[in-house]
Amino acid sequence: AMLTLFRCATLEDWTDIMYINIYGCDTQYGGAHGTYKGLNGELPYVELGEGNVKIETDYGGFPVNECWSPKPQPVLSAVFFLLFVLISGFVIMSLFVGAVCGGM
Repeated sequence: AMLTLFRCATLEDWTDIMYINIYGCDTQYGGAHGTYKGLNGELPYVELGEGNVKIETDYGGFPVNECWSPKPQPVLSAVFFLLFVLISGFVIMSLFVGAVCGGM
């Protein structure tokens, strides 16, 4: 969760995370329909079972799509991401200004 918030705070593809929350995690924006490739470019082995949908790669096994609550939240997620991006942008800008002024 903290890595996701850091990704949004640094504005690194934060719109993908917003779209997952707007449309629900079971849609095409949620990653369930993505193509996962290994290091050699081939599709890795996917183990399907009751309660465990995971993908085996060269780095180990990872869950393909953990979607517990696919309910879309369009208004709430748009307001949250707008406020979060604005506030985190001001915090990062103040840290940058503080570092520049402290170095003088």
